[in-house]
Amino acid sequence: MTYSILKFKVLIIVLVLLSSCATKALWEATSPEYYVRVRADLVAEDDLKKKGMKYFKSDKDKAYYVEKNDFDKLRDYTFRLFGTPITVVIDVATSILVIGGVGVASEIDRRWEACDQDPACREHH
Repeated sequence: MTYSILKFKVLIIVLVLLSSCATKALWEATSPEYYVRVRADLVAEDDLKKKGMKYFKSDKDKAYYVEKNDFDKLRDYTFRLFGTPITVVIDVATSILVIGGVGVASEIDRRWEACDQDPACREHH
C-alpha cells in the first residue's frame, strides 16, 4: 500500500512539472508586448527616431529594444490562435502518457508479485 501511495505522489509531481510546458513556451515566445532586441551596431538611433519607432536603449547590452509593429503583433496573435490548440494537445498527451506508463508499471509489478507466489511461475522465470 505504501508503494502505491509513493507512485501516486511521484505521478502528481511529474504531471505538475509537465503540465502546460508547450503552451507556456508558445505564449512566452509570441508575446506581443515584448520588445525586439536590435544590436546597436546594426541600426542608428537617428533612424529609429526618423521612423517614429518606440524604443529604449540599453548601454549595458549595447542594443536597442524596439516595440513590435502592428504586423509583428498580428503575427504573434495568429501563432497563438493556431498554435495553442496544438500545444494543449501535446500537454494533455504528455500527461496521458505518464499516467499510462504508471498504470503499465503497476500491472507489471502486480504480475511479478503474483508470479513470486506461484511455484509453477517461478520455475519458468
